[in-house]
Amino acid sequence: MNFNGKRIVEYFSLLTGIQIKETLKILSKSKVFLEVVHGNPAYNYEGYISNLFDIKDELKERPDCPKEIDKISEMSVVLLNELKIKNAREHSLRSRIKDFFILQRFSKQLGC
Repeated sequence: MNFNGKRIVEYFSLLTGIQIKETLKILSKSKVFLEVVHGNPAYNYEGYISNLFDIKDELKERPDCPKEIDKISEMSVVLLNELKIKNAREHSLRSRIKDFFILQRFSKQLGC
């Protein structure tokens, strides 16, 4: 699966609370998702967030659409992105602090 396909699965699952296996079953009913996964350049050009909303609109027209799909909104995507950025920054900061202490310990061992 390509990058955009993986991101769509990730966001869909996180935003709806539906497990990954069930998410894949749901998304496999979407023509837009299948075009993204198969590398259609027209869909991959748009980006995965835009594709996610296209998929949401497409699935809402189906009678077997899960009710959790309503949790996918512009605000929920913004909040999820902010959370991901915050977590990445915290991880980066923890990693840099850890690297600093490792470097400091190593330089003491070398007598620097």
